[in-house]
Amino acid sequence: MPEITAKLFNRKIQTINKIIDGIKEHQADEGFPAMLNLKAVEKIRDVYAASRKKVDDAAAQYRQDSQQFKLDDRTFDKTVSQLKSLIYGLFGKKNAAVRDFGLLPFKDSKPKKLKTQA
Repeated sequence: MPEITAKLFNRKIQTINKIIDGIKEHQADEGFPAMLNLKAVEKIRDVYAASRKKVDDAAAQYRQDSQQFKLDDRTFDKTVSQLKSLIYGLFGKKNAAVRDFGLLPFKDSKPKKLKTQA
């Protein structure tokens, strides 16, 4: 289902408002159909508008929660990085004890072999 944009929503509300205005103007006319009940049409408009407001509020809340999550994610990454540095600093980068914290010890560097010329 395509998203109802604000422009399309406003156009739909304008359309039903014009219908409501027409009902108000002609409801007293003889032979006016009882199907065109002013209260029922106003209720349809109000339910539709309330539903849109609920969706807009949820979208705004999602944006706010998403921004907060991004901030929390940065804080989390920074804290984990600091904890890793602390653990490596405490035990040493090459100590096998860092495995107990879910970290891998750094490998010993091996001297490069010189190429022998044949």
